[in-house]
Amino acid sequence: MADTSQRFVLQRLGGRNWVIRDHGRRRDTSDVIAQIALTDDDDFEVAWLDHIPLPGRYSTPEDAVADLQVWKDRQRGSTKPVPIPHFPPPASQR
Repeated sequence: MADTSQRFVLQRLGGRNWVIRDHGRRRDTSDVIAQIALTDDDDFEVAWLDHIPLPGRYSTPEDAVADLQVWKDRQRGSTKPVPIPHFPPPASQR
């Protein structure tokens, strides 16, 4: 049974195939964001279904999920600009 408290969940489909599900997505879209297959070389080939700029090969499916989490944490956006105090120009000396 998948742990739904996590945003990204690895689900084995059987045999040599897995998917990564994103529980943070809107309900009207598919939550599958990656398909994973075990290759004959004992690597795991990942097909990212969204435009996710991560590698296509991993040592384990769990490594792909961990890499995805790190990447997503970095994508949270920038912070608000830091306000810079403004002062009136100095009074001219007469």
